[in-house]
Amino acid sequence: MRKQTHYVPLANLVEINPKDYPNSEVVHYIAMEDVSDNAELLRIGERPRSELSPGQPTFRDGDVLFAKITPCMENGKGAFVSGLDGKIGQGSTEFHVLRARNGTNSRFIYHWTRSKYLRRSAAAMMTGSAGQRRVPRQFFERFLVPAFNELEQQRIAETLDTLDGLISNFHAYATKLKLVQAGTVSRLMTHGLSGNASSWPQFACKDAFSLSSGLPYPAPQPIEGKTPIYGASGISGYGDRQLTPGPTFTIGRVGEGGVGIVHHVPGAAWITDNALWATSINPGWHAEFIARYLSWFNLRRVRSQTGQPLVTQGVISPLPIPKPPKAEQLQIVSILQSLDEAAEKNNAELEKLRILKYGLMDDLLTGRVRVSEAEAVLEDL
Repeated sequence: MRKQTHYVPLANLVEINPKDYPNSEVVHYIAMEDVSDNAELLRIGERPRSELSPGQPTFRDGDVLFAKITPCMENGKGAFVSGLDGKIGQGSTEFHVLRARNGTNSRFIYHWTRSKYLRRSAAAMMTGSAGQRRVPRQFFERFLVPAFNELEQQRIAETLDTLDGLISNFHAYATKLKLVQAGTVSRLMTHGLSGNASSWPQFACKDAFSLSSGLPYPAPQPIEGKTPIYGASGISGYGDRQLTPGPTFTIGRVGEGGVGIVHHVPGAAWITDNALWATSINPGWHAEFIARYLSWFNLRRVRSQTGQPLVTQGVISPLPIPKPPKAEQLQIVSILQSLDEAAEKNNAELEKLRILKYGLMDDLLTGRVRVSEAEAVLEDL
């Protein structure tokens, strides 16, 4: 049976806006734009001490910055301060500075400031006029947190830090995969599988495929079905009607968000009038190869520059397109599909970790879930 949790004001665990005095003529400075919406420290600047006001908050390594003004607070801005090398820094007047008291783990405080529960509670206590609302100092004196001992705080912080590390690794791999994908498609479209792209015959797009505008979906509100409905930006819903059995591809016809964007359509689909689609494809080309080539070519470059962004059949028809041997087209598509699958798998794992982290964060910090339970979950990852 769990013992009853004892609660204390967060202010019992931290000093709020402690005052230090920079001892150098050039001071490390953190502005609001130097921290992210995920409470990460992006950079540390420098400013002459003579340009700074004594009223600007001061901080040192291990302190926590918490954005107090709307909408920065609601967006999650803040940071854990590190990299000052023992010096005193100063920052925006729109930060509260929280310094862990003796017996309190500073990373535990940092994770509390990232909690959606705390941010929602802080928003409810904001004062001031619209656009200039701020979280008052008194919020930290009223907001209650479990009175965990320092060891429990450390274990909670380490668990959340571990999840952050895993998320960071998956995010870095996602970034690397994007670069690999971009480099691979560029190499394949300009050099082919074995540097033979210069021997590919060149044609106009009108020789490879015919285009037509899609049609408005017949029903005002498509019923739920299994057939994808493609608009300018890709799949916009599902219905029970089809315009094409596929395979084909679509090109965003109108609108800044989707104009010129190409999507391969592997099977039956409806295409709306916000997109163009290939009504026929010359047997010498593979539909997905064309879609990938046109995506790499970047049709947004040929959109109209006046009024509503637009691409037309007339603009696309004379554009050049190569015709590699059909077998080579299929190999190129297969390579790019493998990279897509790797990226999708990594992104799915990344999203699972994010959901796990934000689900566990509030539960751990509030004591609804004990740290031993969370540690067991991490062991299974």
